[in-house]
Amino acid sequence: MNGPWQKLVGLVLAVALVAAAASGLWRLNRPFPDYDQWFVAQISDGAMVIDARGSLSYSRGHIPGAPRLWSRDFLSYSAALPGILKTSEEISAILSAIGLAPDQEVVVYDQGTGADAPLVALVLTSMGVSVRVLDGGFDAWLAAGGTPSKDPVAPAAAVSPGDWAIEQTTLVSTEIVQGAQSNEAIVLADARGEIDFAIGHLEMAVSVSAGQMAPSGALPRWSEAAWVVDPVGVLAETSVMVYGTDLAEAARTWLSLRAYGIDNVTVFAGPFQVLATAGLPMEVPVAGAPVRASSVCFGAPVAGPR
Repeated sequence: MNGPWQKLVGLVLAVALVAAAASGLWRLNRPFPDYDQWFVAQISDGAMVIDARGSLSYSRGHIPGAPRLWSRDFLSYSAALPGILKTSEEISAILSAIGLAPDQEVVVYDQGTGADAPLVALVLTSMGVSVRVLDGGFDAWLAAGGTPSKDPVAPAAAVSPGDWAIEQTTLVSTEIVQGAQSNEAIVLADARGEIDFAIGHLEMAVSVSAGQMAPSGALPRWSEAAWVVDPVGVLAETSVMVYGTDLAEAARTWLSLRAYGIDNVTVFAGPFQVLATAGLPMEVPVAGAPVRASSVCFGAPVAGPR
């Protein structure tokens, strides 16, 4: 008698475990809790739509009425170290030229890989603009039945740049990053890949890789972020400061953390190369190892001096 009953109990337990696992997987694969705050599935009426892709992709087809504002337009490449964020005045002029006013709602999209839209969202947020990212980007919009346009968008009437300024509560300088290295209340998050992190990273930094947080480049999932965020002790109330190979990579981790429910997230306004050459304390440095000056977001990696 014990044999059949034991088998029955074992079968019931197995079914219960499978059901619990299925429930857990469903929970882990839900979108993050702040989906509506940082991502949209559809473009709402009255929102200004911005195409964050390059000129070639834009010319092949874009959402009708969307002006092009490539993420790279926000960065300066005339300096000795490329990829530094432009000044508030320069960015204000760019936004004003496409007719963007500070009180407008903005939806920004890229191809759907997360290469460009997060950076535009980061910069616009730092300028006080209410912006969300189109989930799945242009590819998802096409798949949903969108009809693209190849016609250039007539420039909107420029608005006055006003008193827009980059908020230091969002984008920070090298000096502030250095101060965070001695502040135990701040988690310094390295958005680069695991190999780059192993070669050398800032002292006190932990790995919060953009590629692991959102492997698909689009809307992150609980399961993808939990394996990255939980082991390094990032909680909802944690203050996090992010840096990446370039600002676009850091922006992907920033957006994922914000969508994950982490409210206090700042980003270094430049590439890791600037930090690596500024004399900030480093861990596990490999003498003579190259430092990538750009991520896959902007083409082939470029080696620079450490």
